Amino acid sequence: MSLYKYLQEPFGPYPENVILSSHCKKRLNLKSLRMECGASPIGLDETEFIAAAPKSSRIVRGITKFYGIIELDSLEWLSPRGEDYLQRELHRRLVDLDRDRRSKGFTLNDLYRVSGIRMWIQCNKRMHTRFLTSNGFETSLVINSENRLYNVLSFDAATFRRSRNFLTRWRLWVLIEKLIQDDHMQTPIEERTIDWLVDQYLVRLRKHSFGRFPRHVCRAEVIGIFAAHADWILAQHLATTAKTVQKLNVQKWISFCMEVQSARYSASQEPVSLGWGLPENGTIEEGILNLSRFGTIGGGWDKKITSALKKRPKKTQSGKSRASSTKTVNRHPSTTSRYKSTTQFVYDSDFSEVSTSSYSESSDEDLIKDLLKTAKIYSHRPGFRSGYFEWQCPVCDYSIDLLNLKEGDTKALSSTNDQTLRGRKWKFLNDEQVQTAFFDIVQDHLAVHASLVA
Repeated sequence: MSLYKYLQEPFGPYPENVILSSHCKKRLNLKSLRMECGASPIGLDETEFIAAAPKSSRIVRGITKFYGIIELDSLEWLSPRGEDYLQRELHRRLVDLDRDRRSKGFTLNDLYRVSGIRMWIQCNKRMHTRFLTSNGFETSLVINSENRLYNVLSFDAATFRRSRNFLTRWRLWVLIEKLIQDDHMQTPIEERTIDWLVDQYLVRLRKHSFGRFPRHVCRAEVIGIFAAHADWILAQHLATTAKTVQKLNVQKWISFCMEVQSARYSASQEPVSLGWGLPENGTIEEGILNLSRFGTIGGGWDKKITSALKKRPKKTQSGKSRASSTKTVNRHPSTTSRYKSTTQFVYDSDFSEVSTSSYSESSDEDLIKDLLKTAKIYSHRPGFRSGYFEWQCPVCDYSIDLLNLKEGDTKALSSTNDQTLRGRKWKFLNDEQVQTAFFDIVQDHLAVHASLVA
């Protein structure tokens, strides 16, 4: 290894309170975040709770430490002891390369001028980690030590694997906030349900989709993403009464969470399960809405759920007054208009009755059946039986025969993929272009089932 590359390797690790001086900034950029507790790897999925950490948690029994690489903007950031430590390590590196004689007198100042100085730093974690929600740093992951804030720019692979749920959940939370902002707060909280979220998301997606053939995203896929973290979203609402946190109809969301639990279990019983509606490394608890993994809360989560269900929903304006006072339209568009376009909605005929409340439980009893159907559709990975070129829909009689394509089978494909399939310009089923085209056809068909279920 060359001298330059060897000296470019980060120094350390050194404890933050030993290596850095009071002149160092109180907010630093950190790369390659690595976390441990009790000398074992840990991630944000295990350190971040909505409420107080349960007694069984590792972070209650031991100190959570994190490591990362910082780059010095000035040698004044180093304490006197820190400067001495780095000078000694620099000397050891020069000796290791047998260049001490040729590099005699080479100091930290020389290294700093030539290539800058990077070093591993060790900190004790404090407070909650914030992602996309830190004032002034809305695009950052911010982790706290005893003395400073660190903007995390990258993860160590092991820590990232143990932090995926945390990152996804907060992305979803910020997405919900953006969907509400897109709606200009015109839809009352009583009407913000899973259906409303999916409608708003698909509208937003179409507005920001570019390219001639944007990827089709069906409702069931979006429902599955929210379903994977539905119980965490519920816990967020139940943990506090602060208005800034109350974003959705909690009673409807509790109902959705219960239906998701059943749908997860049903999907897991299929011969080939894709883990529908499950978070990373999630487990299935049949018929149980268990929020205890999100922390310990006074009175218990069950009491919070019971209390939320007892609250009487507020009635919204009648359809007539609502139609005239806002631009928001009914969240239950017809199946046809919803499937063809989410930018054009129709009013539900029930809205014309002044006495009709927008809050209704009549659809709740059927929603679980709909979710189970959706789970069944997406619990099978489409494919062909050995020696055959035909795929059979698991829900209806529709089939796709790649050797005898029917008119309309390839309507969702680009002209290139259409010509490839119809002209049989392929040799093997596992060709990437064939697989891509096949999955596009299947997804286009299943979207019809999903839209009817939704």
